[in-house]
Amino acid sequence: MFRNNGYNAPVLDNSLKFKANIVNKSVEMKWEAFSKDEKFKYYKVVKSSTNPSPVYPDDGYIKYISNINETSYTDHKLSDGVAYYRVCAITHDKNRYCSNVVKVFNENTYVCTAEYSPVCGYKNGRYKTYSNKCMLKVDNATKKYYGKCRTNGEISNSSLPYRLKIKGKKMVNAFVMKLEKKGYSNEKKAKVIEMVIDKLNLLKTKKPKLKEMVNYLVKLLNEKKAKYEDDFSELEKIFEIE
Repeated sequence: MFRNNGYNAPVLDNSLKFKANIVNKSVEMKWEAFSKDEKFKYYKVVKSSTNPSPVYPDDGYIKYISNINETSYTDHKLSDGVAYYRVCAITHDKNRYCSNVVKVFNENTYVCTAEYSPVCGYKNGRYKTYSNKCMLKVDNATKKYYGKCRTNGEISNSSLPYRLKIKGKKMVNAFVMKLEKKGYSNEKKAKVIEMVIDKLNLLKTKKPKLKEMVNYLVKLLNEKKAKYEDDFSELEKIFEIE
């Protein structure tokens, strides 16, 4: 097993449920008591302005706690910019059980965890997937929907002439009407739309002049596809009253 300064490799311990909040220009932290079936030695509260996954002793520590039931600490030295916090429980066998990381942005008074709950945001004419809603807020982006961006990184179509937007909407609506008449399941409709999107993206590489129009059509088709993917018909049937 890999060792660092005599310690075993760190293990992520989500049961510690580490939390941090900015209060009166300080960072207040709390966590759950160490619960592994091992002999507890001490907690080390770790902080780094450069390492997004700090551990003890590699990144030092800002607080030493030997009481297993003492599960809170306040850092009164709030750094400018970004700081990463976590707590590591150390055992007598030199095992390191480290909590989740909390990312603190002092300049915006946001506290973002490392939790991965993707959300699609929009900023400066581009779509971007953020790891969670807090990260989106810090970047001052506009939330479009929860989940990864279906058009991640694509440029906005705001410069497309109005007449072409109308033409694009008519094309997509006519296509969707044909799908509806086929009597396909929502799952199959979504797959057919995905195939059309793939063909459009291929066309974009062959015909660069059509890029803006293709991007707009793909955006409209993704919106239609999302409705078929979010099929709540079975749930709605449960609430029907005869």
